[in-house]
Amino acid sequence: MNARPIALASILALTGLTGPVATFPAAAAARAADAAKPVDLRPKWTVGQDVRYKIVADGTNEMDVPGMGAQKTTDRQEIVVRLTPKEVGEGGAKVELTYESIKINVEGSPRGPQTFDSTKPDEPGPLAQALRPILGLTLTLHMDRNGNITEVTGGDDVQVNPRSQWAGRLVQKGGVSSMFGRVITGNRTTGEANVGDTWQTADKIDLSAMGSVKLTAENTLKGLSGDVATIGIKGTLELDASRAQAMQVNLTSGAYEGSAQWDTAAGQLNSMEVKQSMAVEAEGPMGKVSSRRSLTEVVSRVTGAAPAGQ
Repeated sequence: MNARPIALASILALTGLTGPVATFPAAAAARAADAAKPVDLRPKWTVGQDVRYKIVADGTNEMDVPGMGAQKTTDRQEIVVRLTPKEVGEGGAKVELTYESIKINVEGSPRGPQTFDSTKPDEPGPLAQALRPILGLTLTLHMDRNGNITEVTGGDDVQVNPRSQWAGRLVQKGGVSSMFGRVITGNRTTGEANVGDTWQTADKIDLSAMGSVKLTAENTLKGLSGDVATIGIKGTLELDASRAQAMQVNLTSGAYEGSAQWDTAAGQLNSMEVKQSMAVEAEGPMGKVSSRRSLTEVVSRVTGAAPAGQ
């Protein structure tokens, strides 16, 4: 007896896969079409919501100073900020940034250990004098539709030394834009990217008397798993010593690398970790000064209520 060919549809029916055969190529085409769509890395805001981030930075400084020898200090910073949208439209948003808590610990300083904990209102010391005025400070971030910070307003009545190592970058408009610009949006250029795309961003790191460093980062969308996009970050450092005070400054080495996880559904950063290192030499009236700085910074979105003690 000649065997009769069994239709593929019948086999599928026997196995419980009863959908039309045509759905297989159609589903593959749909997946390919979805993969080709740009991934939205722009922030999503709703008036009245509160978004909190915790920034933890662990740093090490090593310096060789003529007549003083080698010095090494370590520092840890923990900052919690709250972002509250006040206006949201097609062209962008106005979002208030408030410093809810600040903790800093410095070890190895020639002046001895230094600490500041904003949850301890009576804690004395130079760090408290510099940082306590910032606690509760609210700045307004003006941003375009892609999440780029175009202007920072507010905080003009707060008396803070703008050259303070710890307080200056939290109130200086340029420092605030640089520090939080990479937190607020996943792509500061077009706001979107396809997997494999690379885009470039630039920031400035103030070195006080030694001038400043331009940080140019290459950001690559590595992949998308569900709603979470993974962004690889790798940067180069370039010294701008035009503002160096009576010093000839050279950047001898520098590196910047990390990754970020962006929640495309929430339109918010989940987490980011970057490692930065640089070595600088300066020739001044007292001779050659060399400085090496390494920093690991971790940013994470905080869920739930405000931190205890705030």
